[in-house]
Amino acid sequence: MAEPMTDFPPVNIVKSGGWVLDGGLEMLVDIVALHYDWYYVSDKEAGMLRPDTAPKPLGPDGLLYHVRFQEAGELDDLWIDGGCYQTLDEAVDGAQWKASTPITWLSSIFILPGH
Repeated sequence: MAEPMTDFPPVNIVKSGGWVLDGGLEMLVDIVALHYDWYYVSDKEAGMLRPDTAPKPLGPDGLLYHVRFQEAGELDDLWIDGGCYQTLDEAVDGAQWKASTPITWLSSIFILPGH
């Protein structure tokens, strides 16, 4: 498992979209591809990792896909709050399960070289 770098690379958004809450409030969501399990590393760095905890295995393409709601669209901050998945399709399904109305997805963005 690769450890995260704190100052580089930039957030690697591979898919983004939005949905509308009751009352018309527009909400954003994105999916970030990483070479590591953000939840595992975050807990480890905070000293909150349980001894029996292991990182989620990387997906078939060597990445994990993390869903972001609260920080969706942010390029300078990496706060994950929507789950970690082994494939992009699983992440899309996981995001939709958490959203209260259908998500309208934009085209896939890109995966930066070296990610």
